[in-house]
Amino acid sequence: MADQSLTNTFYFPERFDFWSRRPLLERLQIMAMFSGTLDRRFREYKRMGWVYVMRNAALKERVFKVGLSRRFPTERAVELTRSTGVFGQFELVYFIHAGDCHAAEAEAHRRLARHRVTQGKEFFKASLGTILSTLDDVSRQYPVWAGPKRALKPLAQPFWMYRGPCPSCGATISARELLIPVRARCSHCGADVPFVAQATG
Repeated sequence: MADQSLTNTFYFPERFDFWSRRPLLERLQIMAMFSGTLDRRFREYKRMGWVYVMRNAALKERVFKVGLSRRFPTERAVELTRSTGVFGQFELVYFIHAGDCHAAEAEAHRRLARHRVTQGKEFFKASLGTILSTLDDVSRQYPVWAGPKRALKPLAQPFWMYRGPCPSCGATISARELLIPVRARCSHCGADVPFVAQATG
Protein backbone atom coordinates (compact mmCIF):
# COMPACT_ATOMS: atom_id res chain seq x y z
CA MET A 1 0.00 0.00 0.00
CA ALA A 2 1.36 3.42 -0.91
CA ASP A 3 1.97 6.08 1.71
CA GLN A 4 -0.98 8.47 2.30
CA SER A 5 1.53 11.32 2.83
CA LEU A 6 2.15 11.28 -0.94
CA THR A 7 -1.05 13.33 -1.27
CA ASN A 8 0.85 16.28 0.23
CA THR A 9 3.30 16.16 -2.68
CA PHE A 10 1.38 14.82 -5.68
CA TYR A 11 -2.01 15.20 -7.31
CA PHE A 12 -3.96 11.98 -7.89
CA PRO A 13 -6.78 11.60 -10.45
CA GLU A 14 -9.13 10.22 -7.78
CA ARG A 15 -9.30 9.79 -4.01
CA PHE A 16 -6.02 8.36 -2.80
CA ASP A 17 -7.56 5.47 -0.84
CA PHE A 18 -9.18 4.23 -4.08
CA TRP A 19 -6.13 4.93 -6.25
CA SER A 20 -3.67 3.18 -3.95
CA ARG A 21 -5.66 -0.07 -3.97
CA ARG A 22 -6.13 -0.32 -7.74
CA PRO A 23 -4.03 -2.74 -9.83
CA LEU A 24 -1.70 -1.16 -12.36
CA LEU A 25 -3.89 -1.71 -15.42
CA GLU A 26 -6.79 0.13 -13.78
CA ARG A 27 -4.50 3.02 -12.81
CA LEU A 28 -3.24 3.23 -16.39
CA GLN A 29 -6.80 3.31 -17.76
CA ILE A 30 -7.77 6.08 -15.32
CA MET A 31 -4.60 8.02 -16.14
CA ALA A 32 -5.32 7.74 -19.87
CA MET A 33 -8.86 9.06 -19.35
CA PHE A 34 -7.67 11.81 -17.01
CA SER A 35 -4.93 13.00 -19.38
CA GLY A 36 -7.55 13.15 -22.12
CA THR A 37 -9.53 15.68 -20.07
CA LEU A 38 -6.62 18.14 -19.82
CA ASP A 39 -7.20 21.07 -22.17
CA ARG A 40 -4.20 21.22 -24.52
CA ARG A 41 -5.02 24.86 -25.33
CA PHE A 42 -3.64 25.86 -21.92
CA ARG A 43 0.06 26.65 -21.76
CA GLU A 44 0.65 23.97 -19.08
CA TYR A 45 -0.57 21.16 -21.35
CA LYS A 46 0.42 22.20 -24.87
CA ARG A 47 3.61 20.10 -24.84
CA MET A 48 2.39 17.37 -22.51
CA GLY A 49 3.06 13.77 -23.47
CA TRP A 50 4.93 10.65 -22.45
CA VAL A 51 8.47 9.30 -22.57
CA TYR A 52 8.42 5.51 -22.81
CA VAL A 53 10.72 2.50 -22.60
CA MET A 54 10.06 -0.42 -24.96
CA ARG A 55 11.83 -3.64 -25.79
CA ASN A 56 11.69 -6.06 -28.69
CA ALA A 57 12.59 -9.69 -28.09
CA ALA A 58 13.46 -10.10 -31.78
CA LEU A 59 16.50 -7.83 -31.42
CA LYS A 60 19.70 -9.82 -30.84
CA GLU A 61 21.19 -7.38 -28.36
CA ARG A 62 19.47 -6.45 -25.12
CA VAL A 63 18.60 -2.88 -26.02
CA PHE A 64 15.71 -0.61 -25.08
CA LYS A 65 13.96 2.00 -27.14
CA VAL A 66 13.43 5.31 -25.32
CA GLY A 67 11.10 7.63 -27.19
CA LEU A 68 8.21 10.04 -26.85
CA SER A 69 4.54 10.03 -27.72
CA ARG A 70 1.82 12.67 -27.61
CA ARG A 71 -0.71 9.81 -27.48
CA PHE A 72 -0.96 7.32 -24.64
CA PRO A 73 2.08 4.98 -24.89
CA THR A 74 0.07 1.79 -25.37
CA GLU A 75 -1.11 3.21 -28.71
CA ARG A 76 2.47 4.04 -29.68
CA ALA A 77 3.63 0.45 -29.02
CA VAL A 78 1.03 -0.90 -31.46
CA GLU A 79 1.93 1.76 -34.03
CA LEU A 80 5.66 0.96 -33.84
CA THR A 81 5.10 -2.75 -34.23
CA ARG A 82 3.07 -2.12 -37.40
CA SER A 83 5.21 0.59 -38.98
CA THR A 84 8.89 -0.19 -38.35
CA GLY A 85 11.02 -2.60 -40.34
CA VAL A 86 12.01 -4.41 -37.13
CA PHE A 87 10.78 -7.99 -36.96
CA GLY A 88 8.84 -8.79 -33.82
CA GLN A 89 6.58 -6.92 -31.48
CA PHE A 90 7.51 -3.87 -29.43
CA GLU A 91 6.60 -4.39 -25.81
CA LEU A 92 5.91 -1.43 -23.54
CA VAL A 93 7.98 -1.69 -20.36
CA TYR A 94 7.54 1.62 -18.54
CA PHE A 95 6.71 5.26 -19.14
CA ILE A 96 6.42 8.65 -17.50
CA HIS A 97 4.21 11.59 -18.32
CA ALA A 98 5.94 14.95 -18.76
CA GLY A 99 4.79 18.54 -19.02
CA ASP A 100 7.12 18.97 -22.01
CA CYS A 101 7.63 15.56 -23.58
CA HIS A 102 10.06 16.85 -26.23
CA ALA A 103 12.35 18.43 -23.64
CA ALA A 104 11.99 15.39 -21.36
CA GLU A 105 12.95 12.98 -24.14
CA ALA A 106 15.92 15.15 -25.14
CA GLU A 107 17.12 15.24 -21.53
CA ALA A 108 16.73 11.46 -21.16
CA HIS A 109 18.69 10.93 -24.39
CA ARG A 110 21.39 13.35 -23.22
CA ARG A 111 21.81 11.47 -19.93
CA LEU A 112 21.86 8.10 -21.70
CA ALA A 113 24.12 9.28 -24.56
CA ARG A 114 27.04 6.96 -23.74
CA HIS A 115 24.66 3.98 -23.96
CA ARG A 116 23.23 4.89 -27.39
CA VAL A 117 23.63 2.05 -29.89
CA THR A 118 23.64 4.20 -33.06
CA GLN A 119 23.80 7.99 -33.32
CA GLY A 120 20.42 9.45 -34.23
CA LYS A 121 18.50 6.32 -33.18
CA GLU A 122 16.48 5.85 -30.00
CA PHE A 123 17.99 2.51 -28.94
CA PHE A 124 20.13 2.25 -25.81
CA LYS A 125 22.21 -0.64 -24.48
CA ALA A 126 22.02 -0.04 -20.74
CA SER A 127 20.62 -1.84 -17.73
CA LEU A 128 16.91 -1.40 -17.28
CA GLY A 129 17.60 0.07 -13.83
CA THR A 130 19.77 2.81 -15.36
CA ILE A 131 17.07 3.72 -17.87
CA LEU A 132 14.29 3.73 -15.26
CA SER A 133 16.29 5.92 -12.89
CA THR A 134 16.97 8.34 -15.74
CA LEU A 135 13.29 8.59 -16.63
CA ASP A 136 12.28 9.05 -13.00
CA ASP A 137 14.77 11.92 -12.63
CA VAL A 138 13.48 13.50 -15.84
CA SER A 139 9.86 13.18 -14.68
CA ARG A 140 10.69 15.33 -11.64
CA GLN A 141 12.32 17.90 -13.90
CA TYR A 142 9.30 18.15 -16.27
CA PRO A 143 6.15 17.49 -14.19
CA VAL A 144 2.57 17.72 -15.39
CA TRP A 145 0.81 20.16 -13.06
CA ALA A 146 -2.76 19.28 -12.06
CA GLY A 147 -5.44 20.13 -9.56
CA PRO A 148 -7.21 23.32 -8.51
CA LYS A 149 -5.61 26.45 -10.00
CA ARG A 150 -4.50 27.80 -6.61
CA ALA A 151 -3.16 24.47 -5.42
CA LEU A 152 -1.44 22.86 -8.41
CA LYS A 153 0.73 19.80 -7.69
CA PRO A 154 2.75 17.48 -9.90
CA LEU A 155 0.50 14.73 -11.28
CA ALA A 156 1.50 11.40 -9.73
CA GLN A 157 3.12 8.84 -12.01
CA PRO A 158 1.08 5.59 -12.28
CA PHE A 159 3.85 3.11 -11.38
CA TRP A 160 4.61 2.29 -7.73
CA MET A 161 7.84 1.17 -6.10
CA TYR A 162 7.11 -1.88 -3.93
CA ARG A 163 9.11 -2.99 -0.91
CA GLY A 164 9.14 -6.35 0.87
CA PRO A 165 11.34 -8.79 2.82
CA CYS A 166 13.90 -11.07 1.19
CA PRO A 167 12.78 -14.67 1.91
CA SER A 168 16.43 -15.74 2.36
CA CYS A 169 17.83 -13.13 4.77
CA GLY A 170 14.83 -10.96 5.70
CA ALA A 171 16.41 -7.71 4.46
CA THR A 172 14.07 -5.21 2.81
CA ILE A 173 14.23 -5.27 -0.96
CA SER A 174 12.42 -3.09 -3.48
CA ALA A 175 11.18 -3.60 -7.01
CA ARG A 176 9.52 -1.23 -9.41
CA GLU A 177 6.15 -2.01 -10.86
CA LEU A 178 6.49 -2.51 -14.63
CA LEU A 179 4.47 -3.75 -17.56
CA ILE A 180 6.72 -6.83 -17.77
CA PRO A 181 7.60 -9.41 -15.08
CA VAL A 182 10.68 -8.50 -13.03
CA ARG A 183 12.73 -10.34 -10.43
CA ALA A 184 14.55 -8.54 -7.65
CA ARG A 185 18.02 -9.47 -6.43
CA CYS A 186 18.74 -8.96 -2.73
CA SER A 187 21.66 -6.54 -2.30
CA HIS A 188 22.46 -8.10 1.11
CA CYS A 189 22.67 -11.83 0.36
CA GLY A 190 22.53 -11.88 -3.45
CA ALA A 191 19.49 -14.17 -3.57
CA ASP A 192 17.35 -14.03 -6.69
CA VAL A 193 13.96 -13.13 -5.26
CA PRO A 194 10.79 -14.13 -7.16
CA PHE A 195 9.21 -10.80 -6.32
CA VAL A 196 7.07 -9.93 -9.31
CA ALA A 197 5.75 -6.41 -9.71
CA GLN A 198 3.83 -6.18 -12.95
CA ALA A 199 0.48 -5.38 -14.43
CA THR A 200 -2.07 -8.16 -14.07
CA GLY A 201 -5.31 -8.68 -15.86
